[in-house]
Amino acid sequence: MKTRSNEKSRLSTFTIPSGRAKSNRRTAGMSLIEMLIAGLVMISFGTALWTLVRSSYDSQYEIMNENTANAEARQVVDTFADHLRGAASLTSAAASDITFVNSSGTTYRYWKSQDKLVYSVNSSPTAGNQILKDVQTLSLSYETWNGTTWASSTSVSGAALSTVAAITISANCATGGQNRTISTTVRLRQIMRF
Repeated sequence: MKTRSNEKSRLSTFTIPSGRAKSNRRTAGMSLIEMLIAGLVMISFGTALWTLVRSSYDSQYEIMNENTANAEARQVVDTFADHLRGAASLTSAAASDITFVNSSGTTYRYWKSQDKLVYSVNSSPTAGNQILKDVQTLSLSYETWNGTTWASSTSVSGAALSTVAAITISANCATGGQNRTISTTVRLRQIMRF
């Protein structure tokens, strides 16, 4: 049962503001300054996150272009080198143009035409088949052996064609804004025997 003294003690714990009392804004919400600061912090974090995501995609794009340039150029130069390894004889050898015959009598010609590496088999097609685009430079260096000394040159003709023992292929390619130089040296197995 409730008594008056209990009610009085319970009511005495509540204080009733007298006159014009200040309201407590802190419990009611955030002030305008606090909201502006919080918004500025959130914008800063959002900008940082956007920059991180954008730079990740830009880096991925660059790496993909580098890998594409490497893969395309390497594959073509390797195929070129494989055909050269099987050469039975050279018929012409210039700085960026080579013609050779393999052991089965098939004639291959590889050369740089404008910004492409092209080849033909048995002179067909005359203009060549494109095997690599965006070729900046193609250089062929011929290592010859005369029985006593080695010599290196960018072109060989006449009787010296039979003394070519190795060829260094170097192709500079640009794909997706990335320049790559792929080089390899091919030892002609069927022409020179040591």
